[in-house]
Amino acid sequence: QQPSHRVVSAPPGRIGVTFVQYRGHAMVSDVAPESPLSGWVFASDILIAIDEVPVSGMRVREIVKLLTARKDRQRALRVISSHAMKELTLNQNSLADQLQ
Repeated sequence: QQPSHRVVSAPPGRIGVTFVQYRGHAMVSDVAPESPLSGWVFASDILIAIDEVPVSGMRVREIVKLLTARKDRQRALRVISSHAMKELTLNQNSLADQLQ
């Protein structure tokens, strides 16, 4: 079963979200109170795509460049909560163990 992916619409301009590199993913470390995404995106969420372009494995600065290049228009951010990500990883690991 798929973990809880959410697609959040980011309006043009700054989104007020800070990302950090975490195990090959961009994890939200902070959402500014004035961010248009406040209440929609949360610290520890993992960004997995921008406008359906997968960003897993990309460095945070590359992701910021991608977001900035598209800042004049609305962007669709696909995020997953980190606890769902943990469950997905655990499920994949246990499946791999069963297959061996």
